[in-house]
Amino acid sequence: MSDSRTRRTNSSRSAHAKPVAGVLPTIADGLSMVLARPRLMLLPLIVDLLLWLVVQTSIDPLVDRLARFFATSGAADGAEAARTLRELGDHVRVSDALGVFVPSVFCGLPLDTLLNGLVLLLAPGLAAGVDRETMYGSWGDGVFGVWTPDSAVVVAGLGLLFLAAGSLILVAFRVPLARTVRGDTSPFRQAVRETALAWVRFLGYVVLLIAAAGALLVPIFFASLVFLILGFNLVFVVTMALFIFGGMASVYTLFVLDAILLHRIGPLQAVSMSMTVARTYFGQTARFAATSLLLATGALQVWSVIVENVPGIAIALVANAFLGTGLSLASMLFYSDRFRLMKATQRHAPA
Repeated sequence: MSDSRTRRTNSSRSAHAKPVAGVLPTIADGLSMVLARPRLMLLPLIVDLLLWLVVQTSIDPLVDRLARFFATSGAADGAEAARTLRELGDHVRVSDALGVFVPSVFCGLPLDTLLNGLVLLLAPGLAAGVDRETMYGSWGDGVFGVWTPDSAVVVAGLGLLFLAAGSLILVAFRVPLARTVRGDTSPFRQAVRETALAWVRFLGYVVLLIAAAGALLVPIFFASLVFLILGFNLVFVVTMALFIFGGMASVYTLFVLDAILLHRIGPLQAVSMSMTVARTYFGQTARFAATSLLLATGALQVWSVIVENVPGIAIALVANAFLGTGLSLASMLFYSDRFRLMKATQRHAPA
């Protein structure tokens, strides 16, 4: 009798905790979902077309003011910092903030995860988008050319507006993906309400990240300043610490946005769920993060080359929207599969 009960229990556990798809099959599933529902990639494609053809706004007034400040500050690296800023102004548009959170040929890696932000900080050459100056002929300036505002204050204000709009674009892009993964067929009105709530929750997550960064980085900055006065340069140590500990934090928080959208929960609970899943399946999560990052950054290097001809521009825009949407779906699938497996395993674990 006892053996029969044990066999039934083990069979029940196997049914509820069956193996999930690996990293590459999950990414393939995400891309297949985009092929079946190409409408899901329309929003990042439209954003890229706007950033290219319609709303190019120069960041030069703000960059020039900052460059003059560094050049006249008397700091040892002031002239170099000023030169770097001016080069940045030649390639970056303040309007790019519209697409900074979604897959974009021009904005590079979407800043929808801490991992992508860390890569942009430590290796900007890998994460940056296509330089419009390399595009075929004079096509890089779009239809209406580049508009340069009158002052740095206007540029800063526009930047904030574009960032706010970009955050709304992010949830408008990702909510339909989450509904597809959940199999949600509720009315459009419900999707609009879900998008509004998701936007508020995402902004809460951004505030949480800023607070955490301030609490961690401000003491490090002052400590580095003290050691610099004493004759010790801690740049290498700080960079290595950021790489190691930032990398760990990036893996643990990889699914925060996915959790917010799939479970329709607040940022604190989403951070807890992401950390739990990543800790339980740390090796798989790290491999998924590395593989997704390799595909996304590798694709950006390809787009930078093929936009030098007209067909290449069209291919880059469509292919980047397809790949970025597929990777976003794959992240949700990866997280949701392991979340269900983890819950099933806990539910059927012996007391």
